[in-house]
Amino acid sequence: MTDSKKRDCKANFSDAEIRSLLKTVLGESNVIQSKLQCGLTLRRKNEAWGRLVTAVNAASIAAMRSVDDCRRKWKDVKAAVLKEQLETGGGGPLKESPYNDLVWQIIGDRSDVVSGILFVIFHIIITLSSVPEDDICIIFVLSHCHV
Repeated sequence: MTDSKKRDCKANFSDAEIRSLLKTVLGESNVIQSKLQCGLTLRRKNEAWGRLVTAVNAASIAAMRSVDDCRRKWKDVKAAVLKEQLETGGGGPLKESPYNDLVWQIIGDRSDVVSGILFVIFHIIITLSSVPEDDICIIFVLSHCHV
C-alpha cells in the first residue's frame, strides 16, 4: 500500500484515559445519558461531552481525543460490558473487567438492562420461529428466577 493511501491511526485508549472517560461520564450521566427531554438542550449535551474530552485529554500522554473518539469509546466499553452480562445469561458470575463496576454505576441496575435486552431477543425468536409463545414465556420467566 502506498503512503498516500495509508490510514493514520491513533494510539489505543490507555487505562488512564478509559478510567477518566468513565468517571466523567458517571459525573455527567444525567446529561450524557439523557434523551434530550425535560428542557435538556443539545447545547448542554455537547458542553458535557466537551468537558469529558478535556478530562480524557488531560489523562492522555499519547493522542488528543475528539468528541467522536470519546463517544465511540464509551459506546464500545458499554457494549462490551453488556455483552459479558448476556454471555453469563444475566445471572452468572461476570467476567472480571476493570471497568465493569464503573459502567454499571453509569447505566444502572443490571437486571433492568438485561431483562430489556432478553425481552427483545425473545420477541425476535417468537416472531421468526415456530416455537409456541407460551413456551418462550416459560423460558423467559425461568431464566429470571433467582435460586
